[in-house]
Amino acid sequence: MTVAAQRSAASRLPHRQLRRACLPVIAGTALATALTGCGNGPETASATPNSATSAAVSPTRVAPTTQGTVPPVTTSGSADCATDLSAPEIRRAVATLPPYDAGGGDTWAWNDNPPALRGTYNRCSTLSVVVVTIQRATASSPEHALLFHKGDYVGTATPKAQAFTTIDTGAGTDDTVVLTYKTPGSCNACPDGTSTTVSFHWNGSGVDMQGRPPIN
Repeated sequence: MTVAAQRSAASRLPHRQLRRACLPVIAGTALATALTGCGNGPETASATPNSATSAAVSPTRVAPTTQGTVPPVTTSGSADCATDLSAPEIRRAVATLPPYDAGGGDTWAWNDNPPALRGTYNRCSTLSVVVVTIQRATASSPEHALLFHKGDYVGTATPKAQAFTTIDTGAGTDDTVVLTYKTPGSCNACPDGTSTTVSFHWNGSGVDMQGRPPIN
C-alpha cells in the first residue's frame, strides 16, 4: 500500500481512469507502468510500480484506477473539512478491493469499520489517504493505502498489499501523502528491520509517486 532493478519510466493516466484496475496500482497491461520509484530518486507511475529505473530517478506518475498519527475523526456525513474515517466514500472504495488471497484457497475480506481504519481522509484535501487492513487483522497483517482527491477515490498506493504501513502526517501536505513501509528483519519487532519512505503527490490530474515500496 520488492524490486531488484531500479526504475525510471513513467506513465500518465487521466484522473477518471483510476476506477478500472488497481491504480496502475492494481495491474493490467496499460497499468503495467506504475507508481514504482527507485530507492534513490522519485518516479512517476500510475498506482502500480513496474518501470525500471536508474540510480537517478525522475518522478513517477500515478494515475487513477478502480479496484496513522491522525487528526480527530468526525461522524459520517459531516460537510466540513475535518478528518472523517466514517465517510461513505471510504466504504465504497474498500468495497472495490478484491478479497486478500492468503494462499491455500483462503481469502480475507477488507475491514471498512471506522475504528479499524487509519488515515487523513477529508473531502477538502487535495490528496488524502486511508489505510485499511483485513478483518481479524494482527500487527503483521496486509494493508492497502487508499488515495483520495477531494474526497474521490483514485486508487491504491501500490498494486499489492503491504504490511507495517505508517502515515507520516508530519511530512505530508495538502497535496502530498507520505507513507513509510517497514520490512521486518529477523522478526517483526526486531531492530534489524528496514524502513522505506515513499511520497505520493497530486500533480493536478493524477498522482506522482516518489520512491519505491518494498513490495510491488
